[in-house]
Amino acid sequence: MLGVTVQGMMKTDLNMAMVCMLNHTESVESTNDSNRDTCPARNSSTNEQDSEKINGKLHWSSQAQAWIFASFYWGGLVSVLLCSNLVQKFGAARVLLIGTILNVVGSWVTPVAAQHGGVAFLIVVRFVMGLGQGVLLPTAATVIAAWFPAFEKSTASAIYTAGNQISTILSLFVSSQLCQIDFLGGWPSIFYLYGAFGAIFCVLWLIVINDSPAESRFISEEEKSYILEGRKGVEKRVKAPWRRILTSSVIWAMVLCTAAQSIITVSLTTYLPRYLKFVLRMNLTSNGIWSALPFICQLFSKFVMAAIADAVKRRYKGSLNIVTKFFNSIASFGAAACVIGVTFVSCDEQAIAVMLFAGAMAILSGYIPGYFTSLLSVAPAHTAAVNSLTRVFGQIASIASPYIIGFITVQNTMSEWRIVFFVIAGALIVSGTFFLIFGSAEPLPWAVRAPASSISTDSVSTWTTQSNEKKEIC
Repeated sequence: MLGVTVQGMMKTDLNMAMVCMLNHTESVESTNDSNRDTCPARNSSTNEQDSEKINGKLHWSSQAQAWIFASFYWGGLVSVLLCSNLVQKFGAARVLLIGTILNVVGSWVTPVAAQHGGVAFLIVVRFVMGLGQGVLLPTAATVIAAWFPAFEKSTASAIYTAGNQISTILSLFVSSQLCQIDFLGGWPSIFYLYGAFGAIFCVLWLIVINDSPAESRFISEEEKSYILEGRKGVEKRVKAPWRRILTSSVIWAMVLCTAAQSIITVSLTTYLPRYLKFVLRMNLTSNGIWSALPFICQLFSKFVMAAIADAVKRRYKGSLNIVTKFFNSIASFGAAACVIGVTFVSCDEQAIAVMLFAGAMAILSGYIPGYFTSLLSVAPAHTAAVNSLTRVFGQIASIASPYIIGFITVQNTMSEWRIVFFVIAGALIVSGTFFLIFGSAEPLPWAVRAPASSISTDSVSTWTTQSNEKKEIC
């Protein structure tokens, strides 16, 4: 969880910083003069002081910002495709360490790239950071599949993915405060500080972590027996049956849910500070607090939902499918309803808008005991291959999100953002419906057990855990 948190802060450092880096005076005045579909400026002393402090020197269009944000996810897509081969060659611990170092260096270089290198240089920097970030979650997902009994996978998934919410909460709030101080030039201090956190993590990782869980000093024999008895999968690197995987409606149901979750998460994480500042005209201090609120709600709700789901599965062992579809439907349709609700919010209803965003992210936690648990259960012999497929489409959706928003919200008007919210809601509804019809949490017949003769050295298809070797496959 610490690794996810630290890398997550370096991933999201640009989201609030972008509000502070850019010169918005000309665009805001132009919008107010030419289009009445905007909220009026709030003439409080706090907002006036805010404007003076955060009105940066950079002039980038919404499309340029979209390319910058998307470049990070392009890097992540490449690293997802290369992860398996890299880990087989260098070992999981070393690859993850190198990935974190790339993020540290990228964070420290970002202020120079933005101020002196321009958009093109910053796109390259963010792409390299995406390469480093992309190896993190695939490794963690494989560890969850290998090290936790089936009835604890929901809770385990919630714990390690909690770093996503913690990093976003800290990043948005701390960044909004750093923007308003003179230390290291204001917004550049965001990147220097988060990079320092990453450097400290690298030192700890190098000292503490072994390449193979079998070599860990913190696992007793009793714990090993408990884990093995609760697992139904296999621990060999096997050839993935891609034809069956690619023609399985169950697998594609999870792919669609992964894409929908990526769309709403990337959209809100990346653009919520901008929406609150330049559409609802919220001052920077309030922006930092309220932008973080949806992710605070999600952090707590994911543990509650995961615990409830695991408790139900323990008591009613035959209800795994029902529980999974129930929570997944809550996540998909509930979050969609909240996002659609935002389209009816007026300029004077900032609090309602924030509450709806918070509700959407809290309800979205149903994905953990929903499709995410299904992802770890339907193909225990091929968890890695299925995970890699969903990750690829999740990255593609993450890449698409900034482009869609950047090219729609040119003037930051209410009508432009309504289109964005309907697109997000549509993705959630379509994926939720597909999973409700075709999704499953029961192991597929062809994916329960793999014969020993199917051991392979293929690339992405070999992304699983090896218990008898000194490495883990992403």
